[in-house]
Amino acid sequence: MGKTLSNGSATFTLKYRAVCDEGDFVGGWKNELEALADARNHQSGEKSHAVSLEMKQTQTMMFSLDQFDQ
Repeated sequence: MGKTLSNGSATFTLKYRAVCDEGDFVGGWKNELEALADARNHQSGEKSHAVSLEMKQTQTMMFSLDQFDQ
């Protein structure tokens, strides 16, 4: 689920979901290709409608509280 990048002290996770602009469909948080598939497969009952991809970025950092004791 999503794409994770890490450099040892920080981790970034990117997740995507398809959201129908008519408001009747919100997909789960997935990787980009799975979210695109959700958008493509969504059946709104209309021949033409807009489905957006939302992206969420989460950042986790590891640090020592000792570095703040100065």
